[in-house]
Amino acid sequence: SLLLGTRGGHRELLIYVHGANTDFDRAAAQAAQFQHFLGRDAVVMVFSWPSAGTMLRYGRDVRTARRSEPAFARALELLSAYTNAAHVNVLAYSAGAMIASPGLARAAADSADSGGLRLGEIYYAAPDIDFPAFVDNLPRYEDQVRRVTVAINMGDRALSFAQRLHRVSRAGRPNLSDIGPEETQWLVAATGREELDVISVNPEVLPGLPASSHSFWYDHPWVSSDVLLKLRFHAPPPARGLEPNSTAAALAFWTFPADYAERLPAVARALAAGSNP
Repeated sequence: SLLLGTRGGHRELLIYVHGANTDFDRAAAQAAQFQHFLGRDAVVMVFSWPSAGTMLRYGRDVRTARRSEPAFARALELLSAYTNAAHVNVLAYSAGAMIASPGLARAAADSADSGGLRLGEIYYAAPDIDFPAFVDNLPRYEDQVRRVTVAINMGDRALSFAQRLHRVSRAGRPNLSDIGPEETQWLVAATGREELDVISVNPEVLPGLPASSHSFWYDHPWVSSDVLLKLRFHAPPPARGLEPNSTAAALAFWTFPADYAERLPAVARALAAGSNP
């Protein structure tokens, strides 16, 4: 077994699954940034799947991502079985969701007879995966995770392009008309429970964020701070200073208040004082 040790004594493991148009060096650098900004209180790994590293090869990246999913599922099983991690957390960006979402479903099914997985936070940042497939996968592993978070920008230009290519909305820019009434009902119920949080990033509220941003989760300090608070403290949205909202269909989601920057220092201090649950 692999024993995890960190400066703060926390046995947290984070797997970063990068998106398309990302080579190994960039993915490793992003993972190193998480290691640093998490206060070095977690072990950060990168699941580096062979992206071509250019948007001109997006179609190839899609095929490669789908072929990488079984390896990711196996990695989750091995890390749960052979490390002392308290939680195996996953951060999947963009096309990384094509690996993480079905991979989590596969790993949960394969490990059902061996005690299950020790999954913690599952964070999807601007997920580029067919929305119906994403919703279909969620109930297959939701009972084995602490919480699933999905951060979306409905004006995301990259996902608008991907939607035209795939001819179905993306999980990071969802259209409820792409799923049936039973799936919609399940999704509405899930957002009302603690297992699923949807964070709607509104560029009109976040100062300086381009309306079409796809990289908002690390480009904008409000969103990146929220990601770190989520992963470091396993804190629910209210404890992180976010505000509740809902759609006409009763789908619950969370937003950043206009005074988030003023709230953030007190939020961070309160979470740090309470320590990890």
